[in-house]
Amino acid sequence: MMGPAAMGLAQLKVPVVMIDQFTMVCKAGELYELQWCRRGETPVCPFGPHGDQPIYSTGILERALAAGYDVWVVMTRSHLERYDAWWSKQLPAGHILFPPTGEDVTLEDAEFEPWVKLAVGLQLPQYLLPEEMIESMSQSQVDRTAERWMRDRFKDAGAIREWLHRCAVNLASDMRHPAMP
Repeated sequence: MMGPAAMGLAQLKVPVVMIDQFTMVCKAGELYELQWCRRGETPVCPFGPHGDQPIYSTGILERALAAGYDVWVVMTRSHLERYDAWWSKQLPAGHILFPPTGEDVTLEDAEFEPWVKLAVGLQLPQYLLPEEMIESMSQSQVDRTAERWMRDRFKDAGAIREWLHRCAVNLASDMRHPAMP
């Protein structure tokens, strides 16, 4: 797989499509911290990526879900770990997006492809495809066409994130961390 930047394609102007629901996207690492300064705070998991060191929620996921957001997580790892169970079980199926794997996958592809899948999962590029094209295709064909459409227009994951943000998709960085005493 080669992303558009690797193929030397110029980035094209892409119209903004306003998403019709509150959506928040984050990376798994934005959902937890390894240290918490409030006394009495209960860890969300008694162990984390460094063994017996507990992990604590940043509160981003809880606030987003309580506010009615549709939450998606873009992973940089190829699989969930045991310490991810506390947050992953709170999301609908298909809302955790993993990078592609394999010998021919570049770091650029691994960072880029989950964001393409996210845009297609939110059905944003599908709104920009000609209606007569969509009417003659199955949903899987529409999704594959939308994926190609995204790859042809964006040079990297940052460009997709910027476009999604303009389409009213909230990123975890938009959700402020709770004040710590």
